[in-house]
Amino acid sequence: MTDKNQNGPEKTDFSPTNEETEQLTVLNPEKNLERDQLLNLSTLVLGDIMGRLTAERFRERDGDRIKLGYLRALTSQMGVHASILKDRDMEQINRKLDLLLEVKQK
Repeated sequence: MTDKNQNGPEKTDFSPTNEETEQLTVLNPEKNLERDQLLNLSTLVLGDIMGRLTAERFRERDGDRIKLGYLRALTSQMGVHASILKDRDMEQINRKLDLLLEVKQK
């Protein structure tokens, strides 16, 4: 009996990309993930999970439990990263607002 992959060939090139930059590499700490890259990464994770869950049949694969552990860690860090991006954006907005208020008061 042949075990057919329920989702077709497995895609392994899930690196988020940005129009302004080349493919994001995991080992490049000098590049920060921006919102669009974070959204791409989230979309890839969701697509992978939904592809497995919406298939005609679900079969557990070797390594699924390990992968789920890494996905939990990844999604947790994505939330932290999004929060940091939001805080950074808020600081910029507050600075601009302060400048506008100063100009208005003069």
